[in-house]
Amino acid sequence: MAPFLQPGDQVVVTALGQGCPLWGDLVLIEGQKQFMVHRYIGHFKGSFLTKGDANPSIDQARLRSELVAVVIQAQRGKKTFSRPQIRRQGWWPIIKAYGLMLRAYLRGGAKNVN
Repeated sequence: MAPFLQPGDQVVVTALGQGCPLWGDLVLIEGQKQFMVHRYIGHFKGSFLTKGDANPSIDQARLRSELVAVVIQAQRGKKTFSRPQIRRQGWWPIIKAYGLMLRAYLRGGAKNVN
């Protein structure tokens, strides 16, 4: 999740339960072999969309059940980031992601997202 999260940073998560993450939240995703933290950028046709801040493209569409927790605090040394601060750090990656989605839609690629 660089550049926001760096090696050695620690995060505190809380279970997502039945709720939905907020736009810009960092979410803990359960993959096939590991967990990862990516930014929640929205949902489309019942699928949840996430993206690593430095990744050039959006992740594959995810099921709600794959999003298991939301990051409520990040710690880097003595500096602590709250959930609202974490979400504010995500504005540019989200705007960039929506640009990618719009470009894919205009090229006919959005029909591939369930």
